[in-house]
Amino acid sequence: MKRRYGILSLLIVSTAILAQCQNSITNPPTKAKELRPLTQTEQQIATSSQSFGVDVFRNVVANEQKGKNVFISPLSLSMALAMTVNGAAGDTRAAMMKTLDMSNSSMKDMNTSYQSLMKLLLNADPKVQMNLANSIWYRNTFQAQQNFISTCQSYFDAEVKGLNFSDSKSVDVINKWVSDKTNGHITNMVQPPIPGNIVMYLMNAIYFKGDWRHQFDKKKTKLEDFTLSDGTKVKPEMMNMETVMPYNQSSGTQVLDMAYGDSVFTMTVILPPAGTSIDDFVANLTRDKLDNWIGQLHNEKVNISIPKFKIDYTTDLNKVLSDMGMKVAFDPNNADFSNINPNEQLYISKVKQKSYVNVDEEGTEAAAATSVSIGVNAVISVPVFRADRPFVYLIRERSSGTILFIGKMENPTG
Repeated sequence: MKRRYGILSLLIVSTAILAQCQNSITNPPTKAKELRPLTQTEQQIATSSQSFGVDVFRNVVANEQKGKNVFISPLSLSMALAMTVNGAAGDTRAAMMKTLDMSNSSMKDMNTSYQSLMKLLLNADPKVQMNLANSIWYRNTFQAQQNFISTCQSYFDAEVKGLNFSDSKSVDVINKWVSDKTNGHITNMVQPPIPGNIVMYLMNAIYFKGDWRHQFDKKKTKLEDFTLSDGTKVKPEMMNMETVMPYNQSSGTQVLDMAYGDSVFTMTVILPPAGTSIDDFVANLTRDKLDNWIGQLHNEKVNISIPKFKIDYTTDLNKVLSDMGMKVAFDPNNADFSNINPNEQLYISKVKQKSYVNVDEEGTEAAAATSVSIGVNAVISVPVFRADRPFVYLIRERSSGTILFIGKMENPTG
């Protein structure tokens, strides 16, 4: 019989820029540094993670207030849940693996693939700043299963440290780690004082900063109209250039792939057909559609206009993940996290993500933090890509297909 005491909580915080996906969203025709091929197991895990990321994005948009910007990190979320699922057992593990689209993968294969993906991303492009780190902070009176801790250390290279959570300085220590790993963009992930029911924080920190391979001329940036979903117009600073870039138009949907550094990482901007609701467009977005659009990219001279924007975004993911199939993990009576502690009835009490992105003429800077709380009980001679209406955008690693971030731009002025 598992002992229940109050609401013990485990908070898993993952700070990141990005989400993982497969080798299928790959290979735009820009000449780029070639990375090693993914193994069969890595490709299987990457495909699953890509599908998970698109599904989460689609569900977040569906649950968000209409007209609001959305920006999430599927990699941050999937890595936080991947660490968490190592502590789950029985039906809870099965439900979480199904939601992650990894039912056909073993735990070892999943962990090993995340381990190798981390190494691949960190060494992918020397012209891009990339930081990726994991840590576990636990209440020094809480006993976690050593196998769970060892797994996070071995596969996720997690730093592990016990703290006196009753001491207010512990909050400062944890928040400083998160801030340091995200270049100061994700702050105050842990709110003081730490409640007595919180027993652990697992954190995945990722930071990304990349300069455009083809930078915009600041002299060509000017205030121009951007039409919102409700038909009203705002005037953001629109960046402009004409250059050869991977581009495709299919049935009115325009796709542009804007490279960073050595073209290993890119921002893929997807502009729906004129007159199409951005929310309806996202509601029908699938991994297969992304594969098809990106697979048809070809180098072409394009006249580009895209807004500068900066976004801070926070979302609660409990409902999204429950609707996607892991409702049992949130059930205080039926969740099974016995691989973290077999003597307590642990369950996920909250999943939250904070994210940040800044896009300007020079490039992109992005970061995110995910917390998983576990408790007890224009006609011209060249194509025109003018993103002057709501659009979808991804930041991704081209070779592996890893989606770092995916967002819906409703209003670049905030």
